[in-house]
Amino acid sequence: MPVTTGCGRCIAACADLCQKASRFPNTRITDNAGRGLKMTGDLWHDSEPNSVWKVTLSHAEKLGLGTQNYTLVRV
Repeated sequence: MPVTTGCGRCIAACADLCQKASRFPNTRITDNAGRGLKMTGDLWHDSEPNSVWKVTLSHAEKLGLGTQNYTLVRV
């Protein structure tokens, strides 16, 4: 996941919104569940069990590329 200066909050907010989205049938997540893989509720991990997406955001924050602390305002 690319991270650019000033967009750390945008990327974290996007990831958080995706996590809250409904899961659709006939997707990699439902295929994985059908194969007996334990679902964690984490969209990225359930679609790709080896995903380390949270590490990417934390690393970007440590590098000063943004922050994961934000307030999402719906308009």
